[in-house]
Amino acid sequence: MPSSIERICWHRTLLTALIVLPTTLARTGPIQAAEKVTLNEPVTDSRVYRVDHQLNVSGQLETAAGGGKSRTLELKVAADHRFRERRLSGTGRGPAALRSLRDYDTAQAKIVVAGQTSSSRLRANRRRSVAQGRRDGVVSYSPTGSMTSGEVELLEVPADSLALLALLPLNPIEVGDTWEPASWAVQMLTGTEAILKSKLTCKLDKVASDTAHVSFNGSIEGATDGASTEIKLTGNYQFDLKRGFIKQAEMTQTEKRTVGAVSPGMNIEAKVILKRQLAKTPGPLTTAAVEQIPLEPPESAMQLTLQTPWNVRLNHGRDWSLFHQSGDTAVLRLLDAGSLIAQCNMTHITSAAAGKHTSEEQFQNDVRQALGKRLKTITKAEQLEVTDGRFLYRVTAVGESNGVQMHWFYYLCAAPSGQQVTFVFAVETKLLKQLANRDLKIVSTIEFLTTQPTRSANKRD
Repeated sequence: MPSSIERICWHRTLLTALIVLPTTLARTGPIQAAEKVTLNEPVTDSRVYRVDHQLNVSGQLETAAGGGKSRTLELKVAADHRFRERRLSGTGRGPAALRSLRDYDTAQAKIVVAGQTSSSRLRANRRRSVAQGRRDGVVSYSPTGSMTSGEVELLEVPADSLALLALLPLNPIEVGDTWEPASWAVQMLTGTEAILKSKLTCKLDKVASDTAHVSFNGSIEGATDGASTEIKLTGNYQFDLKRGFIKQAEMTQTEKRTVGAVSPGMNIEAKVILKRQLAKTPGPLTTAAVEQIPLEPPESAMQLTLQTPWNVRLNHGRDWSLFHQSGDTAVLRLLDAGSLIAQCNMTHITSAAAGKHTSEEQFQNDVRQALGKRLKTITKAEQLEVTDGRFLYRVTAVGESNGVQMHWFYYLCAAPSGQQVTFVFAVETKLLKQLANRDLKIVSTIEFLTTQPTRSANKRD
């Protein structure tokens, strides 16, 4: 028989065991650390993707109506982009590291403003394009020739597939982790030219079926086309952990923008749905095609083409924006760092007989009549040398408009056929250095066409 002391010790041992047992059972097996995952698409990725980007915009545009008043117009846009995409070597760090070659099957948009419908399509001979990341958005150009301003606007959209790569974390993460991408990521994602302040936060919400689900939200205050803007965005993307790429994304962007020198004000909501999958074949995006793309685009590829209904074509830099076009007139405006520098009015005038043109004396009289009391003097009138048989004549006038010292450069350009157009560039005298002969660069590219312009298209022949 155990002694009383032994019984007491045994009971104490049993009691201790009963107390400790649940804890011991709960700790059976090693404690597992939270699993980290890597979300990364390397620059060296040579795979070809099929991308489907759908954009729907609704809201209001605000335009100046004169007398300090404005007019509000209802806006709806539905854009459809489908293309193959393959990464190219970057030209630097940050946004410059994001670069790709694309081949479009479809690039089109339907725009409805105040009940009036128009459409935009990418021309068949501009389906091949290079997308280059920059802080202020993804810039597109075609290696096959210059694009129109409408084509550039069509291709440069929010939540571009290249810009989404900037939202990937730099280090392995686990569920619940949050991170803030580089400051330029939200700027590039929304296509905002300048920022005053911004914030963007991403979070790994869950991992299921070899897919990482990431949500993000942010805001930005800045300026685009010289107009102040406020943007809020929210969205998510799914990353295929097995094959290592973003396979789907959604984003909603709301924007309030003031009326600018080259663009209307807006109060809109844009919704994007993007899907990516690995292409079964590279199609035209072969290694040979990639090797033909230079690191830096040639200057000619970055030029934009303006082709008018009256069979005149010219090229201009991307710092010029097509502000208005109707009838026999097209208006371009030059912005530099968001500030309006100059305006160009191009007008189709009555043709002369073949081999003839409006006389120099008559053109100077037309300038005096157009400027009226604003004109102080004509400082120079000269014929400029050209090598293609055109007649090019320039009149430089100075004066004052609404108390502001001004310079006007008038050009008369005539084809051997007698077809004629005029240009007038208006610039404040204090901004002459910033104009820097960009007027002459535009005029020197003018072509008088003898055939109708090629119609835009987006379907395969």
